[in-house]
Amino acid sequence: MRLSDYHIGSESPLSCLFMGTTGAGKSIAAASFPTPMYFASFDGRMGSVANFYRAHPELGVNLEAIEFDHFETFGPFIDKLDELERSCPYKTLVIDPLTTLCSKIISYNIGFRKGIKGKGAGKVRGKILFSGPEDYGAEISGMRQILDNLEIIKMQQRVNIILTAHIVTVSYNSANKIKSEDGETVTSEQKTERLIVTEGRKLAPKIPLTFDEVYNFYVESSFGRVEYKVRTYNDGDVIARTSFSGVPGDIEWSHKNFYNLIKPYFSEPKSPEVIQEEKQIISNEVSADESSF
Repeated sequence: MRLSDYHIGSESPLSCLFMGTTGAGKSIAAASFPTPMYFASFDGRMGSVANFYRAHPELGVNLEAIEFDHFETFGPFIDKLDELERSCPYKTLVIDPLTTLCSKIISYNIGFRKGIKGKGAGKVRGKILFSGPEDYGAEISGMRQILDNLEIIKMQQRVNIILTAHIVTVSYNSANKIKSEDGETVTSEQKTERLIVTEGRKLAPKIPLTFDEVYNFYVESSFGRVEYKVRTYNDGDVIARTSFSGVPGDIEWSHKNFYNLIKPYFSEPKSPEVIQEEKQIISNEVSADESSF
């Protein structure tokens, strides 16, 4: 495949990561993308999306063209992805949200270990089997498999992929070693970051690297008016990114069809060199974060 033959946006499929706090409109924005659409729901909150668009028919979202399943466990979701790899009648596939999906992966692995005796069984207190390091390894492996599945569906079935994720502010102490003529001194520095919520900390910074578009959804309130906004650049606090030229750094989309608002920008992709440079910056930040875990 030649790089000149590779396209994203316009009529080509996109992979998007919508990050933000609860109530910032991630699922509602995802539902504005092209239909027919399929939601893989893990938190059982599709009713809020339906109620929003019932109250705003002027936004032109056809609820009849949006299908969903609520997944209580991880196994049936993997079966569904395998099915969609073979045949996908949808234009957009939404996984909502990553936070609960990761919990389902951990639960799935703990359930598997219940039938194991000996070294791999884990610690049991009463009737509860507690999670251990192997479960967080399973989370990473599970998400790697899911992301691989989604990339196959995107490229072979020509489907837009959207993953929603919650963001949380975390504070921690980072130890640094400073060498001098007098020896080695260890200093402690308190750091605050806003990270995607997953069960294990090592997974969260890697997720944005695999998506074409990474948007930070947030809400601002002034004089009693609530504004829903999206940030499309890495502000040093939250990793966000766009692959297209001309996209505003901050987009206000209150009471608007989100997809119709940003679609005009999808015809002017950035050069491959610029995209790679931005991904490298994020990758360097990920490496720096991992060294402090």
